[in-house]
Amino acid sequence: MLKAIHKYVKGYYWRVFCLFPILAICLIVVFLPRSVPNYYIVPAIAFGLAIQNASFSKIEGMGYNNAFTTGNLKKSVVAWSAFFFGEDKSQHTAAVNYMLLVISFGIGAIVSAFLQKFLILS
Repeated sequence: MLKAIHKYVKGYYWRVFCLFPILAICLIVVFLPRSVPNYYIVPAIAFGLAIQNASFSKIEGMGYNNAFTTGNLKKSVVAWSAFFFGEDKSQHTAAVNYMLLVISFGIGAIVSAFLQKFLILS
């Protein structure tokens, strides 16, 4: 599916179009009745997240994962350690990028929790 999107959408922003499947899936799921079993919903969401995960796999040439953040946290700590203790100045960009990814993930989780409470989606 990614190759098809990349084939028809030229330019630097072709990956943005890879967000449309998960957006459509989420818009459909939000209007489904609560009686629909999760085993119908989870595979669709997993498919959309797999597309997203495969599309957004690098930032400034460095690999990262946007579906979960444990690997990004590890890479951030390793890069900061190499920068401060190993005096490897080339690790500064990697350390900052991974740190921003982890912080963004955390902020997104917090905002999502507040929105669920605000919208009474418990």
